[in-house]
Amino acid sequence: MRGLKAVSLILCAVLLLTALPAARAQESVTDEIPYTVNDISGFTAYTYNALEIYTEEDGEAAGVPAGFTGYVMKLSHRDQTGIAVDFTDRRIPLSIVSALKIRIYYPSNTVQAGNGVRITKYKSSDWAQLSAPDCPDEWTTLTVTDRSILQYLCNEDGNIGKFGFGFRFGNGNSGTCYIDYIIIETKPDDGVAPVLTYSGATEITTTAGKPFTVNATAYDEYEQRSVPIDYEWSEGALDADGNLTQGNHTCTVTAADYYGNRSEGIVIRLIVGEPDTAAPSIDFALTEIHTVAGCIPALNVTASDDRDEVKVEKIWSSGALDARGRLKEGAHTLKLRAADLTGNTTEITVTVYVTPEFETNKPVEYEQ
Repeated sequence: MRGLKAVSLILCAVLLLTALPAARAQESVTDEIPYTVNDISGFTAYTYNALEIYTEEDGEAAGVPAGFTGYVMKLSHRDQTGIAVDFTDRRIPLSIVSALKIRIYYPSNTVQAGNGVRITKYKSSDWAQLSAPDCPDEWTTLTVTDRSILQYLCNEDGNIGKFGFGFRFGNGNSGTCYIDYIIIETKPDDGVAPVLTYSGATEITTTAGKPFTVNATAYDEYEQRSVPIDYEWSEGALDADGNLTQGNHTCTVTAADYYGNRSEGIVIRLIVGEPDTAAPSIDFALTEIHTVAGCIPALNVTASDDRDEVKVEKIWSSGALDARGRLKEGAHTLKLRAADLTGNTTEITVTVYVTPEFETNKPVEYEQ
């Protein structure tokens, strides 16, 4: 049994925590109820004027309805109440989600006609799901299995993210509600690691002072997604900025799925020499270009480097191009810039004179 402790939270300009240790509030309570402060940037949900968290022992003493386990959250407010929920840090991909389950207890004055049990995305009117409060004054579980709703609750990475959960009373009514848990149920672990693909060399000669990247991919069929690549370095291989240090090092490349099933590692040996001090070379000799307004510039400029693959960045002066990427009348500058991984940079400035002859959408290419 957990110790007899409680926390009272009053949300004014700040959230005040008392009684319950911060580490416990973050590591234990949020395992069951992953709530977060409601003022997430760009996100507002149903809120509360009082939030309390109890254990099984002190919840009973405080009059919490019997039937919950572990921690329980008590919410009170006028018209509506609720919390912001955030699963982002758990990185749960939608592909393995079976259901979202929320065990709750709410009063009989929770609105019926307006579907008073609500899941929102960003604000109190941006509903993901509206549920009728069919089981007032008893513990009940709201189960969400609809894939379109679950997908709506995902972030841009395809993982379950943040959303609002709340209750509506309306007409100036006040209400007190309880949350036992908010959980994501997942499919069982298949025990199979992602497939790691790498076709490069396992012994590489390079230079110090730059990051090291591996052209590797990892895909998990069960989760139906690409998974991140993990790098394990030998001691002293990287400096404080994450760049290679001079010497002989190893990098073990692996990938793991959500359940922790990890692929067999690929060991890459690196021979790292002195820092590269030579800048790339840009293959372009013109310093002036004359053309007509309305052209879409299509300059095929390449660069080369003795160590790294480099590309040319084209930077136009302010006002050189219109909203459709066409040259405007006047004198403009174009900067051609190429940088290697160490940071050695070459830059060429070209003056572009544009006269008002005719308008066309056909790209104009310039050859040396």
